[in-house]
Amino acid sequence: MFSVKELMEISVNVEENGEKFYRKLSKEAEDNKQKKLFEDLADQETEHAKIFRELGEELKAEQENYVQTDDVYAYLRSYIKCKAFPSLEVVFERVKGIPFDGIIDYAIQIEKDTIHFYNEVLKFVKDEKSKKMIDAIIEQEKKHVLELMELKGNMR
Repeated sequence: MFSVKELMEISVNVEENGEKFYRKLSKEAEDNKQKKLFEDLADQETEHAKIFRELGEELKAEQENYVQTDDVYAYLRSYIKCKAFPSLEVVFERVKGIPFDGIIDYAIQIEKDTIHFYNEVLKFVKDEKSKKMIDAIIEQEKKHVLELMELKGNMR
């Protein structure tokens, strides 16, 4: 079972891993424009983690508000484990040795998977303020996808 607070903690972890991923890409970027984009994305992921951490604290009162259905639990658990949120070691292993545009494709897919997950999280958050904050993060994640797609387009 998941509590809503646990979903926020998972979201913090996702954003912290995203920040580390983009910092590494910034160090490996070929030009200053790429470096700047990855630094900006990393900074935004840091801010997202802070927001989810704060939401988790605010939602402590909902600690006993568990997502209990077996189907939902199985879906979220498998999605978290397999699809969207591999460990950083796994992420870095997957992108090792592939061309930079392939790494960009991978980053785009991670962002899309994150958007999907946050849309699922929204189904369990009842507080309107929290929903608006998560919606705002989803919109920022969509912008990340567009920025990465633009970067990839400019690389051709």
